[in-house]
Formats: sequence, C-alpha cells, structure tokens
Amino acid sequence: MENLKKKFGNKIREYRKIKDLSQEKLAEIAGISVQTLSSIENGVNFPSYPVLVKIIEALNVNPYELFAFGISNKNTDNDEEFLSLLHSIISRLDERKRELAISILHTLSEKG
Repeated sequence: MENLKKKFGNKIREYRKIKDLSQEKLAEIAGISVQTLSSIENGVNFPSYPVLVKIIEALNVNPYELFAFGISNKNTDNDEEFLSLLHSIISRLDERKRELAISILHTLSEKG
C-alpha cells in the first residue's frame, strides 16, 4: 500500500504542476489544508473519498488519470490519455489563449 500512496501522490503533484498550481492554491481550490495536500503528495497519507473528490474536481481531471501509474503525462503514446490531458489544459485557457494554442497546433501539424 505504501508504494500506491507514493505513486498516487506523485500523480497529484504532476497534475498540479501541469496546471501551474502551487500547493497552496490547489489546497484552497479543493477546500483542504496545505498540510493534507502535502501529506498526500508525499505519499504519507491517502485521501479519504470526500477529499479525493475535492482534489479531482479542483484539478479538473478524469479520476482514472490519477491512477494511471505506468503512464507519464509529459510524453505519452496513448492517444486517449493525451487528448484528455490536452483538453484539460486548453479548457482552462481564455478565448485569446485558446485561439493561439489552436493556431500553434495547426502550424505544427502542417510542418509535421
């Protein structure tokens, strides 16, 4: 179980950083203490169901993504997971940044 807690905590940290959130900001959004979040990220504790739901909602991720331990979200060949991550990131952008991101992706696809 110890290994599972560490892997899960690493996933929380990974998604928090992808979404450019500090521990303080994620804890605030989730309505939990920084100490609780820190102990989860460090693999000391596993969250209760209510806390787990709060973290999932605050990170705006699919629950399965937090338990996909064999797959890194930085480089993935899994199209479904990649598209889900891409959607998660783009959905948080304002309209101007979203249009810029789409323009960049179009440019990259033309050169690739």
